[in-house]
Amino acid sequence: MPKDIAATADESARLGEAVNPTPGGRPAARDDILRVEDLRVAYRIGDREVDAVRGVNLSVGRGEVVAIVGESGSGKSTVAQSIMNLLAPNAEVTGGRIEFDGEDLIPLSERRWRSIRGRLIGLVPQDPALSLNPVRRVGVQVAEPLLVHGLATKHDAHDRAVELLEMAGLTYPAERAKQYPHQFSGGMKQRALIAGALAAQPSLIIADEPTSALDVTVQKQILDHLANLTQELGTAILLITHDLGMAAERADRVVVMKQGEIVDSGPAAQVMTAPTHEYTRKLIAAAPRLSA
Repeated sequence: MPKDIAATADESARLGEAVNPTPGGRPAARDDILRVEDLRVAYRIGDREVDAVRGVNLSVGRGEVVAIVGESGSGKSTVAQSIMNLLAPNAEVTGGRIEFDGEDLIPLSERRWRSIRGRLIGLVPQDPALSLNPVRRVGVQVAEPLLVHGLATKHDAHDRAVELLEMAGLTYPAERAKQYPHQFSGGMKQRALIAGALAAQPSLIIADEPTSALDVTVQKQILDHLANLTQELGTAILLITHDLGMAAERADRVVVMKQGEIVDSGPAAQVMTAPTHEYTRKLIAAAPRLSA
């Protein structure tokens, strides 16, 4: 369950002591679905190689919500793309290990990756306007993971897509499933993407700035639905965001990145009330709802 950001510093310290976190912020006894160890990623720009991620260590427990927070260019989205094997052509993992449910992801073939994406690891991308195919009905797109992975017949996949759209908070889901993305508002599109990410009931969902294009009211509705659905299914979430307030409210643990490195991590209440790095303190001071 998300930690109360109003927890006292004493309570935060007690929580941190109780779980005995490792240097990467991971409770020692937690059953991890994802482990990232000493991850290093570089981009090739002309004749130069630029290190974008340097020695990142983090983990996500089963059913846990972990938020990676940082400003643009901090490397948080690069970490997410590395986990999904969706890095840009000019980027590559130069070191480290990414382990999902005991399997090392880095050396996998593209064929094996096609069996993992959508089925075991779901993705809620950043921009819903660019992520939905404008010439395909929404229901077809939500049902696609079920068909690709052979989890349902075409008829059953359609019925399941309607159920998923309803679960994601869309009214008249049967009618919505027949519509095209241009007939949806931004919030509706984001709900459709969440429905698609949950279709195959993956063990982990990576949500990369899932509400950055939405207004505050719709943001809350979307995040509430995502939290409720993942709790029902026992799905873990890796939330990528620049919004420290959102991370504090929604995550069990928070990882703070700056210039490709982790500078702070731990239980959300602990990071908010007793940050160990000056950068984290600046982020908290710059967020009115936290500094208050």
